Amino acid sequence: MNTIRQAQRAGALWAVLIVAFGLRVYGFWFGLPYVLTGDGENAFIVPAVRMVVGGDLNPHWFGHPGSTVIYPLALLYGLIYVAGHAAGQFDQPAALQALLTSDPTLFYATARLLSIAWAVATVALVWLLGKRLGGHRLGLLAALCLAVNPMHREWTTWARSDAPAAFFVTLGIYAAIRFADHPSRRWALIAGAATGLAASTKITTGVVFVAWLVAWLTQRGRGRKLDFGAFALAALAAAVAFALTSPYVLLDWPHAIPNLLFENRGGHAGAERLPGLQNWGWYVAVALPGAVGWPAILLAIVGLVTPRRSSSAGRGASLILLAFPLLYWLGIGASNLRWDHWLVPALPVVALWSAQGVQAVTRALA
Repeated sequence: MNTIRQAQRAGALWAVLIVAFGLRVYGFWFGLPYVLTGDGENAFIVPAVRMVVGGDLNPHWFGHPGSTVIYPLALLYGLIYVAGHAAGQFDQPAALQALLTSDPTLFYATARLLSIAWAVATVALVWLLGKRLGGHRLGLLAALCLAVNPMHREWTTWARSDAPAAFFVTLGIYAAIRFADHPSRRWALIAGAATGLAASTKITTGVVFVAWLVAWLTQRGRGRKLDFGAFALAALAAAVAFALTSPYVLLDWPHAIPNLLFENRGGHAGAERLPGLQNWGWYVAVALPGAVGWPAILLAIVGLVTPRRSSSAGRGASLILLAFPLLYWLGIGASNLRWDHWLVPALPVVALWSAQGVQAVTRALA
């Protein structure tokens, strides 16, 4: 009986992952081969091709900084060149640059498929997180909420940094929950590495470290001593992960710092900061409803105030889940620009809250 139940659960999870993949892969070739900038996709694709052609690993653009997009793409394009060279299609690396100019379809399709892979992996990770907090049903429902979310679907189909940023944020939160359940330096290491990789993807998402920090601090409230060695390990792992994946942010900092600051510029038509507190209010009253819809928001509120407590982290799990979205919202609200898709890294947590809300309402009605 247990084997049958496990097979059913595995089948349900695979069905959700297939839905997530299908929704994103459908029409992912839009605009090809007639692309100009691909809504910023060229900022990641062009440096990756240039690395293969010229052998220079410095991307010379650090806007996000997007390292977890650029370097994997360079590896994939390098493999494409090797295969093409063996088949007699490319006589030299410069042929890749010529192909990018004449027909960029191969490069954009590859980059978009990589983004979709990050997205599907995030859906699976949300299932793990929900399962940890409330069992298989909660995990499955949370994964489904994220799989069908329109904003997550749209912005994880682009060849941009949104998809891997959401993945590493979710990984950091999951590691924090695991550390709160059973403190170990293994989860401190994973939480720190996830933080460094998140910052290497989008510098603002590096604040996910606060989720692990809350998990670490709440240990004292449950009668445990604070493990300062675990704290040092997490901080070191974050720094090392960032340095290894974004080395030229440090080596070429005279160019990297202005690039990163440019992302906080003002004066972008249609995306200017609203005066006073309105910028923070816009994300709550306009951007978030546009991303998930008011029914999902109401369910998320219910899930936030009446969370499942199956995890041994208990009430601390609620604080851990809240820490990143709250600090991240404060950060993007303080920016000189406002974009609705900046909410993408927080959508996995919103999906989990919505799933918790569905379960809470269902129990109340029953």
